[in-house]
Amino acid sequence: MGFKMKKALALLAVASLLFFGCAENSSVVGPEQSSSSEVVKLSSQSTGKYQNNIQSDYSVSELIDGEKGGKIEFSFNHGDIEGDLKIPGGAFDSEQEITITISSTEAVIDFGPSPFSFNKNLEFSITYKGVELNPSDEKNLKFVYFDGNGQQTDVDYEKIKVDVRKGELGIKGAKLEHFSRYGFVR
Repeated sequence: MGFKMKKALALLAVASLLFFGCAENSSVVGPEQSSSSEVVKLSSQSTGKYQNNIQSDYSVSELIDGEKGGKIEFSFNHGDIEGDLKIPGGAFDSEQEITITISSTEAVIDFGPSPFSFNKNLEFSITYKGVELNPSDEKNLKFVYFDGNGQQTDVDYEKIKVDVRKGELGIKGAKLEHFSRYGFVR
């Protein structure tokens, strides 16, 4: 192979790397991002196999000393939605009013104040009962955060629970690096 051919192949390889490596949704070092996933909808009171009586968004707020840490526990709609947010000591400086708002129509959670980043990850767990799930959800559901541009980024967690038969969906030990909007997508 001649010098000119090697040079042409090398330039083609570099151009391909730049073209494919710099694509909008690619990331060599960051978490996987996607904007095409569908947010999991919660079953309405009058439709679907599973029934729940979620009428409006639920919200809980608590003053937390970031140096000491703490835990916010919640249970709404007679246990149809329950979980907690664990804040380790040293997660942030001073006291902060923390708010968790849970949507009545989608498996989506808003945390406030937002934006707000932490020195140590917070751990979030939630279980929804009465969710209409598909058999494919057992393999395809993800827990993500939504950035301001509509991008979805996967969140690390200990365990995800999808029980199609019981209509239960949950996440245990989701690692929150910052407050934003989080939720389940398929």
